[in-house]
Amino acid sequence: FQKSALTGYEAIFDADTRVLVDRDACFPASAAVTMHDGSTKLMADITLGEKLAAGTLLNQNNEIDGLAYFWGHRDSGALSQFVRLAYHCKSHSGALVVSPSHYVYTTTGLVAAAYVRKGDHMQSGTDGSLCVVDGTSLTWARGLYNPHTFSGELIVDGIR
Repeated sequence: FQKSALTGYEAIFDADTRVLVDRDACFPASAAVTMHDGSTKLMADITLGEKLAAGTLLNQNNEIDGLAYFWGHRDSGALSQFVRLAYHCKSHSGALVVSPSHYVYTTTGLVAAAYVRKGDHMQSGTDGSLCVVDGTSLTWARGLYNPHTFSGELIVDGIR
């Protein structure tokens, strides 16, 4: 393992594969990002200057809030460990896949994903309603992405 100034500790197997063992606040390439218009796009396909949904879809008054202006991480070759939070809401169900240290909105405030437990409630990005966490697990996924918006918020995998 070696220490990288940008990504923490990593093991490098070849030029295209790095297994990251730190806990950066990011998403895998396969994460579904909600756009300002309500459509979704894969995290790996987001480009700077695009308008992402910030807050909830019911609160999209200011287009500048969700403007993607900077990449904290954009590494398609990284293989990273993420927390998978399976959930159900009134309007939809799914799973949020996110790095352990990324914060999610819960009924107790912002909580790092690693500390969210079965039975906790997260906030839906669709309508702001509460979603019940059905289970948590660790998973490995390709890519390490962290787009920054002016509001500091995103809707990923249906969750604010």
